[in-house]
Formats: sequence, C-alpha cells, structure tokens
Amino acid sequence: MKEIGQISCAPIEQTRLLSIHSFVLSLLLVGSEFLGPGYIYAGMVVYLFLLVLLKKALIYKGVIKIVFIPLLLIYLGLIGFVSNPMYLALKDGWYYSNIIVPILFGYFIAEKTNQFKALFQVFIICAVVASGLHVMKFVKNPVEQFAMVADIRTEYGGGTFLSVIGVSVILLSKYYSIRVFRRKLFENTAFLLCFASLILSFSRTYWISTVIMVFMGIIGLKRIKYIFFLACIVVVFFLFFRNGTKNLNIEKGTIAYKFAHSLEEIMPSDYYIRGDIAKDWRGYETFHGFQSYLDGSIFNLILGHGFGKLADMKTFMLLGSEKIRYIPILHNGYIFVLLKTGIVGLILYFLYIVKFIRLGLQASRMSDSRVLFAGRIIVGLGVVFLFTTYVICGMFNKSSLFSAMVLLGSMVGFLDKNEERNCDIEKI
Repeated sequence: MKEIGQISCAPIEQTRLLSIHSFVLSLLLVGSEFLGPGYIYAGMVVYLFLLVLLKKALIYKGVIKIVFIPLLLIYLGLIGFVSNPMYLALKDGWYYSNIIVPILFGYFIAEKTNQFKALFQVFIICAVVASGLHVMKFVKNPVEQFAMVADIRTEYGGGTFLSVIGVSVILLSKYYSIRVFRRKLFENTAFLLCFASLILSFSRTYWISTVIMVFMGIIGLKRIKYIFFLACIVVVFFLFFRNGTKNLNIEKGTIAYKFAHSLEEIMPSDYYIRGDIAKDWRGYETFHGFQSYLDGSIFNLILGHGFGKLADMKTFMLLGSEKIRYIPILHNGYIFVLLKTGIVGLILYFLYIVKFIRLGLQASRMSDSRVLFAGRIIVGLGVVFLFTTYVICGMFNKSSLFSAMVLLGSMVGFLDKNEERNCDIEKI
C-alpha cells in the first residue's frame, strides 16, 4: 500500500515542480521587459544558487558544453586586465558572464520541468503578454501620420524579441504539426498579437531575425543552395538600397530610409563631420574600436587588451546624457571580443556559437519530431546570434536578446534530458 501511495503522489509532485519552475521562467521573461538587466541577472543567479544549495543542479555533459568556452574567454579577459581600471574590468566580466548565466538558467529550467510543450507554452504566453502591452500603447495613443520611426520607437518602445520567438515558434510548430496549445483560437490570436508587435517594433534586427528563425527552422543548413539563394537576395537587396537615399527621394527617418541606409550605417568608416558620425555611429564606432585593438603589442593582438579596456572614439560624443570619448562596449560584438580577448577570443566565441549550431543539426537528423523541432530552433538561434553579434553585440547583449539566450539554453537542456531518458530506456 505504501508503494501505491508513493506512485500516486508522483504526478502531483511533478506538476508542482513544473508550476514552480514555469512561474520563475515567466517572471523573469516578462520582468525583463520592465526591469533593468541587473535585477534579471540577480534573479537568475539566485535561482541557480538555490538549485546548487538544494543539490538539485547535477553536472550534466551539457553544462560543461555551456560553460567551458565562456570560462576560457573570461580567463583571457583576466590575463590583461591588470593595467585597466578595476570597476571597468568587473563590468566587462559581467558582460562576458552573460553568455553563461542565461543559457544555464534556461538549461536547468528545461531539465527541471522536463515538459516539451510546457516550455513553449510559457515562452508564447510571455510573448503574448509583452506583445500585447506593446500593441496596447498604439491602441491607446494612435501614431500621428508621417511620424518618424525614431520618434515612434522612443514613444512606444522598440518591441521585444519575445515577439520574434512567438511568431517563429508558432509558424514552425504548424509546419511540423506540433500542437503547442489545444485550442487553435488562442494559438492564432497569439500569433496575430506577436506579429503585430513585431511589425510595430520597426526593428530591422527583429525582422531579419524572424526570417532567419523561420527559414532555418524549415530547411536547416542541409539545403545549401537555398541558403545561398537567400544570401544573394539579401545582398542584392542591400546593394540596391545602399545609394537609395541619394538616387531616390526617400524621406529621412522613415523605415524605407532606415533600410536604404543600413549598409552605410554599419560599414566601418572614419568621419570628421559630427553629423556624419552621429548618423553612422555604428560604423564609426566599429572603425575606431578596431583601431584601439590594433594600438597594442603582439600580445594584445593575440590575447586582447583585457577586461576594462576602453575603445577610443577620438572625439567626445553625446551618448545618453553625457559626452563620452572612451566607451566600454560596442554595438559590433566581434570588435568588442577582439578588443578584450584578442584573435584567440574571437575564434573561441565563433566556435561557441558554431558548437550550438552543430548540436542543432545533429538533433535535426532524429526521427522524433520534438527533437527535430528543438534542433531547428537551436540552428535558427545560432545563426541569429552570428548576425546580431555584428549589429547589437549578440550574446553579450544583456537586455534585447535575453529571451533568445534562455530559449537556447532550454532547447539544449531538453535535448540532454531526452538523451538521458533514451539511455535509461536502453539500459532497461
């Protein structure tokens, strides 16, 4: 009788644990839209610390995969930080830890919930909440006709990456015939709300990330000819619009102007006129960030200048509320890594992302639709990080890409848990 009682209590205990971990995930995902990254980071650290304290965080192979390369990067950053200010070095250490903590958080959330659909339900529900709040701002206060994109984003917000996840996951779940929710009405409503928020974000990064997620989710990396075709379309598109503001009568500040100006904005360039610097700040920032990297010894070129090294912009610019010449972090994450940890760090960072893509490709070969789906999501996220590292610092971005990092960790955790379960079945 005792054994029967224990068995009957097992589902209740599992449901309770699922509710607790799902609540924590929801709290931090939605909270990241309102609270500063420091509060969210602290929440994740507390969660992970409690798992260790309660001896619930076992060291799986996946954990080693997640922490090994980032720890090497942190070690490289610590080698050269001695001559740099301690506060700035600690700040860079925080940025670098961002490629560990959110992924580990997502990994253990997946390992503890152990429910494939429940994970995606939480992400989509959070996406609906965040997207709904974003769209509601437009409903309450309609946009004035011919309003500039910058003004719209300042007043209504720049959207959320959760909308990218919501749109991508729902589209791909339909493609793979995986029912995330029982009711189609809710699923379709969620998609429309997330899609509306995505469009109203006026974010080129989010739009391109959505295309990458869906495209990679459908074809993976096997059909190279399709990927090559897509790359050609993107290149031709941007080349056509590169001189669009000169050849066409496109009004500044519009979304058409932003697309037309995209390549020029991010291409490394040196400027002398302040108006040009402000207009193409990311390209200017990349140019002088790379110059700061080159301004060092052979040791610095190979292993970087260490944590705390600032990039010299050669002129004071108003960033936020103060004029700054030396900046600690760049939009271009590749130059950021190069400056702090050198060419070795850049190679390690690239291998880190490629490792996730390879993991996703391996899972994509499986017959289990859930494993295949998770694998394709990982591949899509990996390519998104390769792209976003160039424009918004990728994995080092503590706010915009937080949900993407957690989703990546969750999918890796699910695959590891699924592999462990299959091994147990084979032993039986």
